Amino acid sequence: MIDLHVFACGHGDTILVRLPNDRTVLIDCCLSKSTGALSRFLEFLANLGISRLDYIFQTHPDIDHFLGMTDVLEHFTKDQRSIGTWCDAGVNAQQVRPLVMTDRISRRHYDKLQSLLDKLHARGFIESFYEISDQHFPVSPKETPGVAFVPIAPSATRKRSLFRTSLEALNDDQNVQLPSNALSVVLVLCVQLDGTTWNFLLTADSEPEDLRIALSNWDRYATAMGFLPTIHGTKVSHHGSSHSHVAELCRGKRDSAIDRVAVISAGTRPGLPHCEVLRDYLREEWIVLITTKRNQCRTKSHPFEIAGRRRHVETKYESHDIQITWCPESGMTWNPIAARLAEDDCDEYSLRAF
Repeated sequence: MIDLHVFACGHGDTILVRLPNDRTVLIDCCLSKSTGALSRFLEFLANLGISRLDYIFQTHPDIDHFLGMTDVLEHFTKDQRSIGTWCDAGVNAQQVRPLVMTDRISRRHYDKLQSLLDKLHARGFIESFYEISDQHFPVSPKETPGVAFVPIAPSATRKRSLFRTSLEALNDDQNVQLPSNALSVVLVLCVQLDGTTWNFLLTADSEPEDLRIALSNWDRYATAMGFLPTIHGTKVSHHGSSHSHVAELCRGKRDSAIDRVAVISAGTRPGLPHCEVLRDYLREEWIVLITTKRNQCRTKSHPFEIAGRRRHVETKYESHDIQITWCPESGMTWNPIAARLAEDDCDEYSLRAF
């Protein structure tokens, strides 16, 4: 059985994957102390009896993908808990702080994280580091035959080029805003057990150009390994942003016997997820699940103004931790039902706050 938990943490990604033989993988985290997300997540881990993270994937250096990671690392390096391998995009990701982060909060958090990683490795609390690009081998946790995380991005060539051009730009302007989404690690959780295959795409905040290359890499890998590259589920890129949307992914090859699930990790930002992204997935008959769902919007007009000139949008939200489970016998199941979007729900996402 494979359990994939997408934690309701607001605008950010916190994904926990539980594999056979008590192996556990964390992909990013956005866990604020002030909102209670961190304490709720640690309680969640305790209830599941998780005392080890075999792999941690840090997909890219945006704060909504590493906020609270230092607290998670400290939690798992005491009281008989442990960490296996730390995975990221390599030296570029670890040195990117001064290149892409212009705000002091992001710099402080990222600097603290990198310092802690160095300290924990020196003390033997982190067993190893593994660099990810489309040229590297799949990650297969010990004693989990048939399960692999296949890296299909970032492109090693693009990563090198981005690092070089970023240094040049920084030399001209120390406050320049430089991209980090192009460094996003993109993975396919590929499971082959008892003659069946299940592939779940983890996109981080990958941009369209990079995601299209990643999907092409995945097609080549699957063909070389002798199985179909069908994507049965995906974590939608960049919280459902229209600027990161790849419509071809929605329309990709489908296994008619299995429902396809698209999960969106979203907070309460007015423009995310974008209604057209939702409609694209729904039109192609994906089950769309969202961690923070809008369930009521009312537009009010001031009685002394012309209708439509001045509006106030009142929005209510409900949050859901989403669990997707797959096993050879019963296939893929998911919950809770309340996290599912219908076509009519898309109207809630066409409104903008004023």
